[in-house]
Amino acid sequence: MLHVQEADPLLGLQSSGFRYEERIRSIEVFRFDQELTQRLLSNNEKDSICGYLKLSGNGFRGWGEYRLPCSSRTFDLVGWASVFMNLKGLDVAQAFQLVQEKEEKWGRFRKELAESTLLNCVPTLRSPVHLPFPKEHIYFMEHTDSYVSF
Repeated sequence: MLHVQEADPLLGLQSSGFRYEERIRSIEVFRFDQELTQRLLSNNEKDSICGYLKLSGNGFRGWGEYRLPCSSRTFDLVGWASVFMNLKGLDVAQAFQLVQEKEEKWGRFRKELAESTLLNCVPTLRSPVHLPFPKEHIYFMEHTDSYVSF
């Protein structure tokens, strides 16, 4: 689910037409319900937790998918996702820099999730979109077990 590019993501932010001033205004984290989790994962991963991280601002948005192994039936989504609050109010370049600085504190997994979500924001920062919510994401929202927004 999580795909992170090895190249320096900040290099792509140097092109003309990039809207540097746009800030991250909304951070949402979705945890899928068991029905959707079981559809998405193989039998040996059924105890995993999966969902989306969404970052958005004025005319841009980016999505990142996560899958966490979980041995416990209880999972504190708010506590786990609270590190992403630090991204709110930052532009994408600042957010990339913060994520790099926080790797030790956040852990590799949350760092890579934030990076992949920020990379997913870049195309819409070049060309703002004000499109309706994609239908497949509406389906995912209907199958959300828990949700947090910052």
